[in-house]
Amino acid sequence: MVEQARATRPRGDTYGGLSREERAADRRARISQAALELFAARSYDDVTVAEVCARAKVAKRYFSDHFTDREDLLLSVQDQNDWLLAEVSAAAPKKPENLDALLRPMMTALVTMLDEHPDSARVIYVNAPLMELRRRGVLRKDAELIG
Repeated sequence: MVEQARATRPRGDTYGGLSREERAADRRARISQAALELFAARSYDDVTVAEVCARAKVAKRYFSDHFTDREDLLLSVQDQNDWLLAEVSAAAPKKPENLDALLRPMMTALVTMLDEHPDSARVIYVNAPLMELRRRGVLRKDAELIG
């Protein structure tokens, strides 16, 4: 069955045992991970696309297959805030007795997640001049959840 599937693929579609789509997904993941590490370590303004690609071990020509520019890359990395908010929401009791009973598990979950993922935490709350409106939106979203 596997041999038949391989036989029906166009010649050159696989490389290293991965399909074109799998290789593209792997490159995107490596670019995102490299960006996360670099944006967490340094200011957004101090990180270049070339550095991200070098760290990801991806040719610069592949960058534009996945992202329009560096800001688009940062937005993609910052969108990780959704998993954080999901964890905090999941920690909220259904029928808390009081405000403390509601907020304590939510804040514990938030602090725990930020502690376990310091690079993501720094990027989520990054303070880059170009991203200030986005950062405020993230903070507003967090405040609405808590509210």
